[in-house]
Amino acid sequence: MKKIVILAAISGLLYLSAAYAHFCNNVYKLPDRLIVKPEKPVTSVYKSEEVRVFVKNNYPKPLDNVSLSAKSDDEAVQTEVEPAKIDKMKPGDKVDFKIKIKVADGAPAKKHKLSIGISATQIGFESMDESPVPKLRQILANPKGNKSTQVQAAEALALRDDPIGFEFLRNMAATSSPDMRSRAIRGLGRIASKSTMPFLRDLLQEKDGYVKGNAFIALALAKEETGTFQQGLSDRDPFVKTCAQAALTCCGSKEYMKTLKEALENPDKYVQVAAAWGLASIGDKDGINALDKALDVGKKDIKLAIFAGEALLSLPDRDVESKAE
Repeated sequence: MKKIVILAAISGLLYLSAAYAHFCNNVYKLPDRLIVKPEKPVTSVYKSEEVRVFVKNNYPKPLDNVSLSAKSDDEAVQTEVEPAKIDKMKPGDKVDFKIKIKVADGAPAKKHKLSIGISATQIGFESMDESPVPKLRQILANPKGNKSTQVQAAEALALRDDPIGFEFLRNMAATSSPDMRSRAIRGLGRIASKSTMPFLRDLLQEKDGYVKGNAFIALALAKEETGTFQQGLSDRDPFVKTCAQAALTCCGSKEYMKTLKEALENPDKYVQVAAAWGLASIGDKDGINALDKALDVGKKDIKLAIFAGEALLSLPDRDVESKAE
C-alpha cells in the first residue's frame, strides 16, 4: 500500500513571511526572491522516503540562519528536515535540504499535502522580524528604492491591513509604467480585500490593454463575481479578451477551455501566458507547461518572465489520489 504525498510548496518572498512557490523547472530565474523548489511535486511513500528541496537566494543580499519547515496535514505523516539550519546564504547561493517522510504503520492510502515553509533571521544586516512593519515602511519611503522590492513590501504591509501598503499599491497601480502598474494590480488581487475591489473594477476602463487585462486577472484572484468579466469577452485587444476568458476559467467556468488551449499558440507571448494562467489555475498540464516555457525567456523579457512566474506562484495546491499496490 503506497501513500502519496503532494509537496505543496509555500512561498518565497522573504519580506512577506508568506507563501508562494512552485515546482517548475525555471523558477530560479525570477529576481528578488528566495526560491523554494521541491525535487518533484509528487512522491509515493511506503513507510519512509527522502525528498530534496532546493533553495536559492535571488536577493542581492546574504541571508542568515535559513531554515526549512515541512508539515503534513495528517498526523500519520511525520517529517524531519536536514540540515536544521544553513548559517549563511550569499546572493546566488543554492542549497538543498532533505525532508525525511515517515508514514505510520496501518495508515490508509489517501491524499496528503506537505506544506513547505522557509525562514531566515536576517537579510544583510536587517533583522527578519515576524512583523517588520517599520522596515517595510522604510522601503516604501525611499524615493530611489527598487520598485520591484517596494511592490513586495507594500503587498506585505497590505496583507497586515496596513493602510500605507494599500495606498502605495493603489498609487503604483495608477501612476507608474504599465509593467509596474500591472505588478501592483496583481498584488492587489492577491490580497483580495473588499476595500480594493472598486478600484480594480475602475481599472477595467483603462485604455492600456496590458493594464486592463491584468485588472481582469487581479479580480479573478480576488474572487470577483463572474458577471464583471463578461465585458472583456468582446474586447478588440486579444490580450484583454484572453484575460477575461482566463478570469472566468479561474472562477470555475469551463466554457473557454478550448479557446484558451488555442491561445497557447498565439504569436503574442503575453496572450499565451494569460491563457496559460487560466488553464493552470484549474490544474491543466498544458497551461502549467506553457508557464514553465515562458520563464525560459527571462533573460530576454523579464516582464514576461515575472508575469509567468507570478502565475505559477499563485496556483492553488493540488491533491493527488493515493493508489494501492
